[in-house]
Amino acid sequence: MLAREYLREQADEYRAALKNRGSKVDLDRFIDLDVERRRTIAQVETLKNQRNVASQEIATLKKNKQDASAQIDAMKLVGDEIKQLDARLAEIEELLRAIELDLPNQRFQAVELSFRSEIAHKADFNIFAINIAIEIEQVNFQHALGFSAADRGPITEIDDPVMQDSVDPRFR
Repeated sequence: MLAREYLREQADEYRAALKNRGSKVDLDRFIDLDVERRRTIAQVETLKNQRNVASQEIATLKKNKQDASAQIDAMKLVGDEIKQLDARLAEIEELLRAIELDLPNQRFQAVELSFRSEIAHKADFNIFAINIAIEIEQVNFQHALGFSAADRGPITEIDDPVMQDSVDPRFR
């Protein structure tokens, strides 16, 4: 799943990638919902801060034996508004998640090139290992047929220490 921050900051680039893939995902709807979500979170946090300050004022008024019913009634309204905004926030999150599930991951060229390079390296290594195994078998086969070291020629002149360890010492 792609990060929302990436989708916000790289919307045009991702929109082009979606177009190239032929995807019908509504990225604009996603971005609009994300903006609404962030705005709603800010409103909720502001109201919660207001409620906390008012709670301290109410506590001070009650401690001084003063009437705090007006502030309590006002905070009930703020609490109701917070509940409504939290419910809306949950709806927005659900809609965002539904869209996120349809968003395809973007393939980055650097990753793709790195992956291709790694595959090529592994293929080269495998070919090298196969060539070594063939040369070892040739040496062993030639010895089994009775060829001497002089008959084998350059195959027995192994400069690679790994290769030398791989050849059965009886056949050198």
